[in-house]
Amino acid sequence: MTLLDEVATFIAAGTTLTVGTDLFKGLMPDEPDTCVTIYESPGRAPVEEMGANSPVERPNLQVISRSGAYATARANSQSVWDLLRTVTEQTLSGKHYLRIQPFQSPFLMGRDENRRVRIVFNCTVDKEV
Repeated sequence: MTLLDEVATFIAAGTTLTVGTDLFKGLMPDEPDTCVTIYESPGRAPVEEMGANSPVERPNLQVISRSGAYATARANSQSVWDLLRTVTEQTLSGKHYLRIQPFQSPFLMGRDENRRVRIVFNCTVDKEV
């Protein structure tokens, strides 16, 4: 499984979102109007300490929530933000995550070409390889 698979499975278990229906990985489809998509984004260099059992990978994660209504996009974004910030020393789909930490609150990214609101936030991720 990839980072996106592991995190999407975790989000689906902790929210009302469903992978492939209104929760997507790596690509936001044109439909449905209301959905959340998670993306991998550039992170920091991995940590490889002498004597460590596993190096630590440190990618970033971006979450974009979209809806025709600002309140809906914001609420969906906030629920995912609240959930991801709880990840500390946790196993997601068999992988050990040291932490997922949002580095800002959800904010308005703007509207798409169909005038749907997009709310975004980014997270740092520390996970064992």
